Amino acid sequence: MPTITIEPIDIRQADETTYAALNDHRNRFRQERDAQLPPIPLAEAIGDWHNTPAFVLMNHWVVWDSEHKTIAAAADAMRFPANAENPHLLQFMITVDPPYRRQGIGTALLRHIVALAQAENRSLLVSGSFSGIPAAASFLYRLGAKPALETTINQLDLDHLDKSLVQKWQAIGEKVGQRYDLSFWDGRYPEEDLNGLAHLYEVMNQAPRGAIESEDIHITPERLRQIEATELSGGTERWTVYVRERQTGELVGFSETFWRPFNPTMLLQGNSGVQPAHRGQGLGKWMKAMMLARVMRERPQVNYVRTGNANTNAPMLAINHALGFRPHLSQTVWQMDLAKLIPQIS
Repeated sequence: MPTITIEPIDIRQADETTYAALNDHRNRFRQERDAQLPPIPLAEAIGDWHNTPAFVLMNHWVVWDSEHKTIAAAADAMRFPANAENPHLLQFMITVDPPYRRQGIGTALLRHIVALAQAENRSLLVSGSFSGIPAAASFLYRLGAKPALETTINQLDLDHLDKSLVQKWQAIGEKVGQRYDLSFWDGRYPEEDLNGLAHLYEVMNQAPRGAIESEDIHITPERLRQIEATELSGGTERWTVYVRERQTGELVGFSETFWRPFNPTMLLQGNSGVQPAHRGQGLGKWMKAMMLARVMRERPQVNYVRTGNANTNAPMLAINHALGFRPHLSQTVWQMDLAKLIPQIS
């Protein structure tokens, strides 16, 4: 292995030189993963890092090249505090530029992550790989990691959208409109609905987790605001369509999208969910159709919509495939027992 120096950094308050080099490194990884993605502007990346949610513990390490001009590799570790959910779990990501691979740099970074996990009594490590970068899957497999969840980034070309189906699903509102009201929030969530939305977010715990040994994550109003600060940093615009039961005033369904000015032709579909007691009436289809109709009307520059789905999430996949979403990129979530990993990197 070449002589390297692994440098820890505070991602919330690094110097601008480090931010610029790290963003360049991340953009190279982003381009390798998916050549269609444009680079993230430095100002937007810094905004994301400055607004990392306070309830998430983060550690970052970087490896500079010999001239200290370029970051050749980086790693991050994310977890919740020990008194919060999943105290046994640590999620990490290691990225290494192609010329520096298979030289032991990734393993050297992993040793820092393992040391952190040991110090905090974490027993399970979780990471991910993308089909566009097979080296990541090979690295994790060699370490003894096991695939725990297979997911797919699905993409919709709006030129191929079945607009008659969208109209049909919009008409669901005529059938359920006496019981439910549908509307939009643009940008920040209204304070008066924050508690109700935090309760509604619990439905996301029903999304498939595969074999990942993790507990439910609970979103409080305070956490929602922190997540929101990250999501809306750098000029990102969020539209959230929601359904409310008229009689009770309860929020029973939502679906969110994100539009980023530096990538104007792409819309990202975020979380979507309907409370179990209100399923089976087409509320998910109604929300999706109303959002797509608005996007086509008010964001004519958008050509593509992307969303991530677990391969076992049959209800959501049925809706997306009917609309014309097609697989674009596959992802695998891997997990490894810390006790079994330690001998592999010692």
